[in-house]
Amino acid sequence: MRRTTGAALLAALAVVTTACGATESPQVAPAPTPSPSPMSATTPGTTSTTPKPVQGTVSITPILSGRTLSLKVNFGGSVLTPKDRETHQDWTAPDYRGLWLGDNYTFGDGPDQGGTDPGQAYCEGATKRRTGNQTVTLPAIHQYAQPGTYTLTYTTKYCGRTGEIELKKHIQVEVS
Repeated sequence: MRRTTGAALLAALAVVTTACGATESPQVAPAPTPSPSPMSATTPGTTSTTPKPVQGTVSITPILSGRTLSLKVNFGGSVLTPKDRETHQDWTAPDYRGLWLGDNYTFGDGPDQGGTDPGQAYCEGATKRRTGNQTVTLPAIHQYAQPGTYTLTYTTKYCGRTGEIELKKHIQVEVS
């Protein structure tokens, strides 16, 4: 019975196709192509994939209380986990900020500067990607002696595919 039903269906399809004036056989739509992984990008016409770029971002906001400067720093993006110089294993960081390789800041009013040391962290051989976003406040990092406009420079580094990548931000600080 199935065979005769299938033959009847094909005959009906042929009548409908002829009645509609179609001269070609029905086409089957191609199967959809899978979309690339979110960790890779492809160029049309190629079969290889390349990883998405490692890209860290940093933004800074000064907080003044009189002439005392605190600094709000936001770290974001996708960075590679540094290695521990002693064990050569992936760096164990308690939070996203811990994956960044220290920082340095100058205040624009003389040779005084501040910052943190990356310690045992290094980038050679880093491959594990970590994406995140974290804001920290560096409290009372500087006291300006006089009112004025100063240029604060904040520098930090993270591990990218080619080693350490430095990010530097400059902002104007108005001290009353």
